[in-house]
Amino acid sequence: MAVSLVSAVVGDAVGLALVAPMLRLVDYSARAEPLHVSIDPLYSLLPLIAGSLLCVLVAVIGGGKQARLASEIPPVEALRQSLAPTRSGRLTTGGWIRLVLLALLVAGLFASVPLQVAHRYKETVSNLLILGFFQIVIWGALLAVVAPWVIQPLTSAWTRWVPSRAPVWLLARATVAARVERLYKSVVPVMFTIGIAVASVGLGASMVDTLAASMADVRLEGSSWESLVMMFGAPLSIALAGGVGALTMMGSQRSADLALAGVVGATPAQRTLIPLLEAVIITGSAALLSLGMVVPAYAFQAWSLTAAGLTYRLNVPVVVGAVAVAICLVVTIAATVLPTLRSQRSPEPRVIMRLVAA
Repeated sequence: MAVSLVSAVVGDAVGLALVAPMLRLVDYSARAEPLHVSIDPLYSLLPLIAGSLLCVLVAVIGGGKQARLASEIPPVEALRQSLAPTRSGRLTTGGWIRLVLLALLVAGLFASVPLQVAHRYKETVSNLLILGFFQIVIWGALLAVVAPWVIQPLTSAWTRWVPSRAPVWLLARATVAARVERLYKSVVPVMFTIGIAVASVGLGASMVDTLAASMADVRLEGSSWESLVMMFGAPLSIALAGGVGALTMMGSQRSADLALAGVVGATPAQRTLIPLLEAVIITGSAALLSLGMVVPAYAFQAWSLTAAGLTYRLNVPVVVGAVAVAICLVVTIAATVLPTLRSQRSPEPRVIMRLVAA
């Protein structure tokens, strides 16, 4: 409750600071519109309090069960579980339930397309477009459920194709393979960031091109950078912040792993390169996993709009994808490497004992 309340207050401050700049961005992007009216910022205390309390409530609901279970575990057993490697390839009962529900939702949305097309109404095309964008979130949630199951095989498969036999690369691969839970928690937020960026921009551009090719009397313009920031800036920032938070919280465990590498002879430069290469592996796995969000969303949009009688035009935002991967790589490297630099100035046994004591 304390951490979530403090975090909510920080979020309130960030949100208040962004209101005026975002409204100025709206004015700038709509400056050519003849009916545009400038909007002045209006601040109210009630939404801040309600939003903050909602964050606390979500944290309590989400963490209450784990806190109760943790309080029932003997200290020695808790220490053993915290140091034991996590097994991959298994889904809990709750995970299977979420997987089945999400799969049924996906099947239902695909099955709804022929029904909507067969019984056309005024908003058929609009609703199909909305459902296409909705696919991004659904497939992201589905991948988050199965990620503990597939993330290790996926990472092992693509890293095996890297021809390097350098000790730091082999040790980074081995560390990632041994810390499956850490890999999963690091990859999923980065996957969401890349997937949301590429799929949202790509589906929007494909929608514009498809409508322009199918309707002679429709003239649409592509999305501007201002509209992209306003529409997707917040979700992308939240997703990336989740990745930074997960990587930062695992800093002590990563520092202990590097200390063990130092015990067996790794140099300070090698102990810096290992987490850097781990960040590269995290970003690479996230980029590959994000295809599971992008490709199905494109497939649904192409199939649904074609079924509705439109001429589909595919538009893949290669530049946006490259920029998203590059930004995620830089942020992931910073969140992975920087927290470990301080521990490298301490004796290795002290770093290891600090993790055990925690």
